[in-house]
Amino acid sequence: METLDNKKNNSTVKIILGSIILIVVLFAILVGSITYVVNYKIHEIDIDMSPDGKYELILQQVGDPDWPFGSTHARVLLKEGDKIIKKYRFDVHNDGGNISDNSWIVIWYDNSVVWITYGEEQPDQSYRICFDGTGTVFSKSLDTHYGVKYESGKTVKEEEIETNPVDEDGYPLDEEWQSYKKELTKIASTIYGVSDSDIEYGISAKGYPYAVLKLEVNETTGERTEYHLVFNESYSDSSKHEYVLEEYIFSSNGEEVSSPTIIDFYLIDCETLEVIDEQINTWH
Repeated sequence: METLDNKKNNSTVKIILGSIILIVVLFAILVGSITYVVNYKIHEIDIDMSPDGKYELILQQVGDPDWPFGSTHARVLLKEGDKIIKKYRFDVHNDGGNISDNSWIVIWYDNSVVWITYGEEQPDQSYRICFDGTGTVFSKSLDTHYGVKYESGKTVKEEEIETNPVDEDGYPLDEEWQSYKKELTKIASTIYGVSDSDIEYGISAKGYPYAVLKLEVNETTGERTEYHLVFNESYSDSSKHEYVLEEYIFSSNGEEVSSPTIIDFYLIDCETLEVIDEQINTWH
């Protein structure tokens, strides 16, 4: 028969084990709560409404900035009423600080919205989303910091800043950029027969022009296929420019599924805009 001492010992062991399990559970809950707040908790920062009241762009911070002086993770939601048209995540390099309603400005256009984000350790960053939610989010670095232009290592006074006008597509209006736009439009028309209104124009992170020509969505998987026509900066000919046509595939949440595939290369005469299909699908 089990002795009284054995019963007491068993009870003591059970109490100790129960206490250990309770401590482990509480510790796990604490760690999970901290992890959620630091990495995942959504903080709503600001809301900007379109002039007609139809759309709203919401700025949110995701979690806390990376410790100690890392990036601040943010996202925007473009909404039409209760419907979310697009979610887009990005980082702000703000010296480890949180973002605020002073960390951005919003500019509304007829068919899209542009927002510019500010951060202590970055140039101003511009992003653009179309109201129909299609296409990639166009982003580019600006030559300003908190709206003030840098020049020879010094900031120019705000009253001395010259505006950089853009056209209805949010694309620079100066002559050089508009000549690239004409070339992109001509090649797009030659390839797919599309017009200017069917093309989304942008500038790459390296500062080169590109356009999204065609969009296909798989209704079953939600995968999105885009065709990008990109200026080839390595091609050297004063009378011609070369563009590469690439296929991009994105998952339903907007992440790139694989590396882009080269479809073809095209030459265009800078004067006559005559297009030549090189029928090449590898870098050369």
